[in-house]
Amino acid sequence: MSLALMTRDTHSLPMLLLADAKTHLRVDANFEDEYIVDLLARVIGEWEAMADGVKVHASQWRWTPEASEFDINSSSRIPITPINSIAVTIPDPADALAPPLTVSSDYVVATDYSSGAIRWRLVGGFQSGMIATISSGYATAELIPAELRGELFLWLERHYEFRNVVDGSGLAMLPEWKNFQFAPWWNPKA
Repeated sequence: MSLALMTRDTHSLPMLLLADAKTHLRVDANFEDEYIVDLLARVIGEWEAMADGVKVHASQWRWTPEASEFDINSSSRIPITPINSIAVTIPDPADALAPPLTVSSDYVVATDYSSGAIRWRLVGGFQSGMIATISSGYATAELIPAELRGELFLWLERHYEFRNVVDGSGLAMLPEWKNFQFAPWWNPKA
């Protein structure tokens, strides 16, 4: 499987979530707005890195599935979610110089459940050289499911509460910070 990021908007969503985040954190002042937006971007990035294919930032992906990824039902698990749109293109084997032919109507996106989680499948069979262009993520804050929004805000709350437990660069939290029981007397060495 080859999955490549084409475009990504990492700035809009944290800004759109700022008012709700400040309400959740009970912050009234504006002098920490930039800091909270940066924390939101970090939290979303961490969530995307830990979640299996869940993309929060609005983005465009290029997926090139291999024949081995398709099962006997001519379907393949799409490696990312949510899916806003998908367009499958297939090059013409007779004319290498011709532009790829968009054949989205030959494919169907279906749901499949794995361990209680929804998974998306591309149904329609493998064709050599096929490329799927996938639009994923959430363009507006209102589109984020309540459960995901709540989880992101809980992570944000932890980042905000333990903001003094940051390495000297101020960019990365300590490893395993979510599993560590912080003591009020503990301070990391710079």
